[in-house]
Amino acid sequence: MRRTGSGSTRAESESQFYGIEVDNNTLEIVNVTEALPSLDSAIPTHLNKDTTMVWPVDDQGVERRWYYGRDRVIREAKEGTVWAKRIKGEIQIHYRQAGKPKMRKSVWIGPKLDASTYGSELLNSLFNVTQINFSFPKSIYAVKECLESLSNSKYAHFLDYFAGSGTTGHAVVDMNRDDNGFRKFSLVEQGEYFYSVTLPRVKKAIFTTDWKYGKALSCNPVEQTLIKYIKIESFEDTLNNIALKRTETTKDLFDDLKEIREDYVLNYMLETESKGSLLNTDNFKKTI
Repeated sequence: MRRTGSGSTRAESESQFYGIEVDNNTLEIVNVTEALPSLDSAIPTHLNKDTTMVWPVDDQGVERRWYYGRDRVIREAKEGTVWAKRIKGEIQIHYRQAGKPKMRKSVWIGPKLDASTYGSELLNSLFNVTQINFSFPKSIYAVKECLESLSNSKYAHFLDYFAGSGTTGHAVVDMNRDDNGFRKFSLVEQGEYFYSVTLPRVKKAIFTTDWKYGKALSCNPVEQTLIKYIKIESFEDTLNNIALKRTETTKDLFDDLKEIREDYVLNYMLETESKGSLLNTDNFKKTI
């Protein structure tokens, strides 16, 4: 992220000459200092042995400047689009250029992938309960990584056949909020928790990112967002709606020929006697 070429020196942009503190073990960006007050200010000595302070100074000792201002680095470090990398023993700062896909690692590690903090605790904060009845929700940042690796288009459409608690939908909503995107998602779920967890979670995610004990701490809705959901008839619903109709002739026949009755029931009854049976929509009515 250190700038090169014309307009790249410290003197040409003093506000973009600041230190980025990186954890030596996890390579997590833990702090971003204020810019030094003037050109005469020397780089201060860093005393923390557990971290490294990275300044935009090139291999020849020339004081350059960062591409981004301090506030943007803080924001994008949280989003994962600015990160630290160790190359030949030296820690460097990298950033994701607009329109260029991020190179993904084979093994993903880091505190943001913790399913306890950014899965269970995040889900609990959306609802007014201490522990919501859903096991092992994924970290929203892990899902974002997956989605971003599939497509970096703002118009992507993601399909999740196993929606669970709705982390995929939540992640897509947050991605659209971050870059004013128009991504869509389709979720499929058969669990009873769809109405108590999955659907309300997506609605809450659209309204704002800040929740505590089920109460919104701010109002930051994603505009022009519509949720449409449908209930598909299940196999059990089909069976419950079948109305079998046997003619008098058939009844009399089986009364006289009981030996063929079993063969008829197993092989012909369902198709023959349910032909006129239509879906009873009254069974799907739900009081709201």
